[in-house]
Amino acid sequence: MTACQKGRTLQEAAGRAEYDRAEDGPQEYQKFTDSLAVISEEYGTLKEKEAFTGAEITEIENRTQLRRIHLVEREKTLDIVQKEFQAVERNMAELNRLIAVNRQDINNFEDFHDRLLRSEEVEQRMSDLAVKFADWEQAAHESPKK
Repeated sequence: MTACQKGRTLQEAAGRAEYDRAEDGPQEYQKFTDSLAVISEEYGTLKEKEAFTGAEITEIENRTQLRRIHLVEREKTLDIVQKEFQAVERNMAELNRLIAVNRQDINNFEDFHDRLLRSEEVEQRMSDLAVKFADWEQAAHESPKK
């Protein structure tokens, strides 16, 4: 038995009880039956509206849940991108550190090279080597003439 049928059964029972108590009899019963019919019709209309409203609410809840799921997926993607970005930043910082260390090493080697070239001992050795080279060159030119 549906809700509407239960409602009508109750209404009919109430209508009969009213008829039994009515002083005017059939006229009062007819008024009561008519008003009961109007109330039953309004009740059915309200139940129908309630069903439509419930369906709309369910649809809105479903859309909201889908949006939440999409939002969670986007948050996960954003987390992944942020982690990758942080890894790239760490790599860049390490490369910058290595570049700075290598620049310092280059500067140190250049300073060492300059000091080495300026030293008297190196200059003396270079002049000795230049003299020896000149002697070898001269000896090489004289040997074929013999």
